[in-house]
Amino acid sequence: MEEHSEQHYNALAKKMMKATKLDSPGPDFTANIMQQLKVSQESTIAYKPPISKRAWFFIFAIVVLGLVSYVLYGNESSLGWFDNISWRYAEESKLEQLLSGMVISKTILYTTIIFGILMFIQVTTLKNYFDKRLAT
Repeated sequence: MEEHSEQHYNALAKKMMKATKLDSPGPDFTANIMQQLKVSQESTIAYKPPISKRAWFFIFAIVVLGLVSYVLYGNESSLGWFDNISWRYAEESKLEQLLSGMVISKTILYTTIIFGILMFIQVTTLKNYFDKRLAT
């Protein structure tokens, strides 16, 4: 039964193929395609990076400034301006007793602060970028 219906479909397909003519594109086929491509290229959105070259330069300058200051002042044993911070609230909350054995190096301290600042810059930059993108 299946062979009979399959033969019937094959015969029908051959008959349809003989009845149809081979289509050929018109003389201006290529020009029409190129025109459509040109229109589609004009409508694409240009890529804009979330962090501009100016911002990358600013970040690079901060990193270089940090490295230079580390080379010049990195061997001192004091914490610099961190010595001026009042830790009275920590003494009142018994935090000093809990963390008395913990030692934080200057590198970790500065890295944490710089990470926080750069995270803040990145979040605000991306928020502004996506706000502008969603507004248009």
